[in-house]
Amino acid sequence: MKITYERGLLINALQGFYLCHCITSDFIAMTDTTEDIFRAFNMREKLLHIHGNGVVGEAFLVDNVFNLITIDMFSDEETEDELYKALEEALFDMRYQMRENMITNLALSQADFFPDISWENAKAIIEHVFEDMDVNILVLS
Repeated sequence: MKITYERGLLINALQGFYLCHCITSDFIAMTDTTEDIFRAFNMREKLLHIHGNGVVGEAFLVDNVFNLITIDMFSDEETEDELYKALEEALFDMRYQMRENMITNLALSQADFFPDISWENAKAIIEHVFEDMDVNILVLS
């Protein structure tokens, strides 16, 4: 695993990179970055059409975007431990799909990746999930 940091917007990530962002189980954008992706790719409509609804801990690949479902909008507020668990499960699901589809380039936004978890904690989970995988992760800020 190699992590590179650059300034820029996720929506403008280099060609050849798959985008990764977090969403709710009812496919609602939680951040400006996610809103940009939803608008540019008509993502919410595609997700609703393809999947109907999502389950926390799943990663849906649509076009070149991984949509990580990390918050259940139909339940009470999650605890910090539940947020960490949801992020880790969604990342492991994404990792499986990346291996199946031979995807090695991933881009995400540091500021908007997981709004309810600090970047340092999210980074630790990412490093754990991808520690033995040949993947280039571009972190934009």
